[in-house]
Amino acid sequence: MAFIKRFTLFATSLLALTSVALGALLLAATGLAAANNPPSTVFGTVAIDPTEPPPDTDITTDDSSPVNATIEANGRIYVAGDFEVIGNESRRSLAAIEVATGQVDPTFDPVISGSAEVVHALALSPDGTDLYVGGRFTQVDGTFRIRLAKIDAFTGELDPTFNPNIDARVDTIETDGTSVWVGGQFDNVNGQAVEHLAKLDATTGAVDTSWIGTADAVVRDVELNNGLLWVGGNFNNIAGQPVAFLAPLDPATGAIDPGWNPIYPEAHQLYAVSPAPDGSAVYVGTRGTPSEGGNAVRKYATDGTVLWQKIGAGDVQAIEATNTTVYAGGHGNFVYTIARFNLDFTPNNGVPGEDTDLTDTPFPTNGYVESDTNPNAVRRNKLWALDAATGDLTSFDPNLDSVDGVWELESGPSGLLAGGDFRNVFNPSGAPNTAFPAVCTPHFTVFAGLGNGGYPAPEPLFTIDCLGTQCNVC
Repeated sequence: MAFIKRFTLFATSLLALTSVALGALLLAATGLAAANNPPSTVFGTVAIDPTEPPPDTDITTDDSSPVNATIEANGRIYVAGDFEVIGNESRRSLAAIEVATGQVDPTFDPVISGSAEVVHALALSPDGTDLYVGGRFTQVDGTFRIRLAKIDAFTGELDPTFNPNIDARVDTIETDGTSVWVGGQFDNVNGQAVEHLAKLDATTGAVDTSWIGTADAVVRDVELNNGLLWVGGNFNNIAGQPVAFLAPLDPATGAIDPGWNPIYPEAHQLYAVSPAPDGSAVYVGTRGTPSEGGNAVRKYATDGTVLWQKIGAGDVQAIEATNTTVYAGGHGNFVYTIARFNLDFTPNNGVPGEDTDLTDTPFPTNGYVESDTNPNAVRRNKLWALDAATGDLTSFDPNLDSVDGVWELESGPSGLLAGGDFRNVFNPSGAPNTAFPAVCTPHFTVFAGLGNGGYPAPEPLFTIDCLGTQCNVC
């Protein structure tokens, strides 16, 4: 029924496609028969800066229009990043898309500007009225808002009261409607020394000076869940304690939750954190070296016990957990099936009392070779999924291209929202700008069916329409 509904909603939009573009779409859909999990119909794409010269032709160069953050609410999908055009409309780094029509909302047009007009983070108040926007910008609608702003989620109008001044990039935001927690590269907020993590008043932006949860290095992700504020990043000390990379904090005080007592503390910098919806566990995405336990998705119980982990071939830059499935995005092209040896990341030397947790037989020398001929490796280009209970790799295999791949994953009523620097899905090689059959969807796509057991349908749901030849310019 959802498929029929989507088709009906987009029938009018499809009529707007030129014959050239429509022919290209049909050719792409037909050519996908040999690809993994091909979509049965292509509605259109989120055309984000589709005419830019594609630097992906040089695999050493990152694409220049990534999507960094998304939220679906109020019948809209809010999309943020570093772009100038979306859906054939001019928007600088922030836009709202109407889910029902697939069109850019004409009434939502805040002007993001400054020396670096980039948005890295979004957060929505629980009542859906206020949208908090963070990044590297210094102005919104011509008014100074230094790296953090609050706007009306319906009209896009700048809030005149909320006005914190943050001295460096904001990477992550969370709010409960009363308070706002922000993390990033900064060490000063409103003229006060506040390092990398701060709690602000949701109305004024004033710093809560009694909050102790600051960190000694970059905070990349904060997630509020079940009475805990989960924090991940590059830090080695947080809330005055020598706790590295991952910590659950008391949202009110900033103190580390007393129930957090990991036997094997996180040993790798984190890009992303996603608590289980029911609060029973937390999943993290790490950077690093596979043979040393990096590039992993790990599942922790709330006391710090590691329940399982899976190693990939590249940094895990985005995580989204549902009740049944954990989605992981990054820049790698393989996931390793062999179990990780030793959760304490030390050699299995047989010393009594060491390496008693989930130890394996000696690890094969070719365990982390990035090759289709490696029996321990399964190709998953930029985006993959794991069973939430067991950590087993699922069959979800959308085959995204590009260099850096996926930077954002978020679940919403329409499905799994994915953003990054990719330009195509269902590209079986994973290499940028190849002749393989693929669906052009620059920098953002939506996979349908997430609400049905937490597992997307195999076809991408393109809720954003495009016009003319813009559809297939990749």
